[in-house]
Amino acid sequence: MFERLFLAIVLLASIALAYAQAPTAPGKPLPPGPMQAKVKADCTQCHDAGRISEQHLTRQQWSDELTKMEGLGAVIPDGDRDGILNYLAKNFRPTKGSTKTAPKKSGSTPTSSYPTTAIQQVEGRSVIPSPVVSASLAPL
Repeated sequence: MFERLFLAIVLLASIALAYAQAPTAPGKPLPPGPMQAKVKADCTQCHDAGRISEQHLTRQQWSDELTKMEGLGAVIPDGDRDGILNYLAKNFRPTKGSTKTAPKKSGSTPTSSYPTTAIQQVEGRSVIPSPVVSASLAPL
């Protein structure tokens, strides 16, 4: 009895975690530009467009975000990186009077604190494996 209850709780928790990471409603559309299609295709596999358009970062902060996403498993070809960075920095820069400031550097590279996870293709979609989901499928 306890094993079934435990399995049910783990399964529900896994579903909730997977749902929490899934893209939600499309949000505000991305502005037109030469890299709009690339940003939309690549970034909205894990985030909705609103997650991008709500950010108003400096060019350096966007560069750090791209590095962070690569550390989390995103694949950004070297030939596309500058174009994506230009698109993000132009369209989603800090607004006048914004209180956001660049994050303080701790002396380590931005990727040092992020685990590297390989993105897997599942049914034609890129998926970041979750240890919680994997653990929930293990026999008790």
